[in-house]
Amino acid sequence: MKRADDTSKKQTSRLMAIVLLGMLSSCRFSLDAWNLDGAAEQIPRSDIVAVDWVAVFGELERPSVQFPHDLHTEVMKQRNEDCTICHLVDDNGHLSSKYERLGDASEEEIRDLYHENCIACHKERASAGAAAGPVACGDCHRRQPAYASSRQPFGFDKSLHYRHIKATGEKCEACHHLYDEATEKLVYVKGKESSCRDCHGEEKEENRSAFKVAAHQACIGCHRDPPLELRTDSSGPQLCGGCHDQERQLAIQVLENPPRLKREQPDFVLLSVPEADLAASKWKTVPFSHVKHEELTTSCRLCHHQTLDQCNECHSLTGSERGCG
Repeated sequence: MKRADDTSKKQTSRLMAIVLLGMLSSCRFSLDAWNLDGAAEQIPRSDIVAVDWVAVFGELERPSVQFPHDLHTEVMKQRNEDCTICHLVDDNGHLSSKYERLGDASEEEIRDLYHENCIACHKERASAGAAAGPVACGDCHRRQPAYASSRQPFGFDKSLHYRHIKATGEKCEACHHLYDEATEKLVYVKGKESSCRDCHGEEKEENRSAFKVAAHQACIGCHRDPPLELRTDSSGPQLCGGCHDQERQLAIQVLENPPRLKREQPDFVLLSVPEADLAASKWKTVPFSHVKHEELTTSCRLCHHQTLDQCNECHSLTGSERGCG
């Protein structure tokens, strides 16, 4: 009797093991189908934009959408449509970097804009028999997206700067400006040209847009629709990959010895602490070849990390709020 009971227990255990294995296999199949376990290989793209605007309102309920921007732009081009299908134009003629809106909106409004417009477009294309994007929540909000961002940061070196000088006919005002508080307008002041980042930081501040927004509006805006006097047979890139794809970056023509950028900088200068600190300083005056250092660098920002002012404008012997000693 005991042997029969043991046999029965073994059979029951085996049956339970088979059922459990089946459940695990089914679970694994389900994960694979939803692409949640990271098994699928992601496709690298340099145009991926994370659609996660509502994160400013709190923790996301679902994973952010990894949006292939250039893929959509190419589809619009095939349909003889342009960026204004998704991006509104402000009073200055600039494309908004936000989707279907010029400014901030509520969490509900932003969510509805994406869900209603994106899904409607996908359904419209699908009903017309054309290739279309997903319409189900889980196909956009995926823990393991189909694409992975390979975006590379883009730098503006002396070679590229000179090419733009040449393309604009040495009209520095095409890119450089200062904000005049009296007139509340952007103006150009010769000899005061500086890096975009001197005013535009990582985040929006007061009336200054974030660097990313300012750069995309100015650069892409000019490439898409340059002023009449600047129009040529070719213009700069308009798609994300044109600037942020590594292979395309390496293919950009580099001038071996571009002409020197002129901004009233000296050929030689004597480096020292401010005159008021000179008597108390142990640092003696040092001769510095500015022109030679320019030849050995690719960008002024390698030394002038904030503005193109002299070093001692910020850095004093005892230190200051703007710099260090």
